[in-house]
Amino acid sequence: MQRSIFFSRNNFVERFGLEISVLLAFIVKLILSFTTIGTNDSATWYGFLSYLSEYDGISLYRHIGSFNHPPFMIHVLQVMGFLRSSTGISFYFWLRLPAILADIGSVIIVARLLKLYLGPRFSRANLVLLALAPASVMISGFHGNTDPVMIFFLLLAVYSLDQKSNVWLAGIAFGMSMNIKVMPIIFLPALLLYLPSNTKRILFLMLAGATFVVCGLPYTLQDPLFIGMRLFGYGSNYGDWGLSRLLALLATNSAGFQTLNLAFAQFGKWIMLALIVGESIWMNRTLQKPPLFLQFGLIAFTFMAITPGFGVQYLAWLVPWVSIGIEMAFFYYVASGVFLFFVYTAWSREIPWFFADSFKLFGPLMYIEILCWISVVIVLCMYYNRVKVYLRNPSQ
Repeated sequence: MQRSIFFSRNNFVERFGLEISVLLAFIVKLILSFTTIGTNDSATWYGFLSYLSEYDGISLYRHIGSFNHPPFMIHVLQVMGFLRSSTGISFYFWLRLPAILADIGSVIIVARLLKLYLGPRFSRANLVLLALAPASVMISGFHGNTDPVMIFFLLLAVYSLDQKSNVWLAGIAFGMSMNIKVMPIIFLPALLLYLPSNTKRILFLMLAGATFVVCGLPYTLQDPLFIGMRLFGYGSNYGDWGLSRLLALLATNSAGFQTLNLAFAQFGKWIMLALIVGESIWMNRTLQKPPLFLQFGLIAFTFMAITPGFGVQYLAWLVPWVSIGIEMAFFYYVASGVFLFFVYTAWSREIPWFFADSFKLFGPLMYIEILCWISVVIVLCMYYNRVKVYLRNPSQ
């Protein structure tokens, strides 16, 4: 019996499902960005722009304690302010448009990488799930921050090395990711160990550093020490996620856990960084090194499983790396999507969302958050197993 047209191998849905998914997600994000303000982060960015209309960029660092973004973002803010005044379109739209476009770019890059890694096991379903990932839709379309743009440039650096062996493009792309946020520095040990020679390592560092400095001029030269302290001294909210949440809860009921909670608050970041460096050495100790995409995925989930600080927009950092496996992608996308939906709804106090005035999670929201963190830990274990299998048999 012939297969029906719906299930035909070359049917319309199968051939164009990815394109339809990308377009659908793009439209939903645009609608959100046109019709909402977003979260407190959006309002904070608008406050930075308002300050820049009266004072210079270096004063923003010196007088606004919450501005902990790379100097390049001052230029980006000024461009967004110009677009708002010249078009009449809300600043909140222009703030979110780069993230919306970056998500499309990330799907394109991941598509090329997965074809290389998975070979005959590659399925467009991986990319459909990535395009429709609820965390991407809500964070890029509604939240109002720069994390998806940072991830796009990080993926471009991975693509440049894994598929093109282009250290020049990789260094520039990594420098641009650092121009958005400094978080990509956690991937640097693995990336440097992955490169085959000291010459390429030095070239990469020079290109990434030059990109960061030049794009941040003149601010990177005006007060580099103060800006560096502001960027790398930043710590996210403690006790709002994962281990820090559990330890904080236990500390309220047990004096024995209070010391442990205080120790993790003080040293948790260094424990996490030490573990990431150890992973980087472990993954690159042999000539048959795992693909950089796989290495970055393990590092990203390690970070999110252990980090003592947290913001809900960080969940966007994990979205592309799980696309290497259908099961882990579906699992993480559902868990993070449910969590973000309830958080943004609670913060907005109504549906449809308009402005999400964030507050510390408690009650049922706190337990949904813990479940989301557990999903991250489970995927981390799956990722670790995948890397271990690769190290034993790179052909699998």
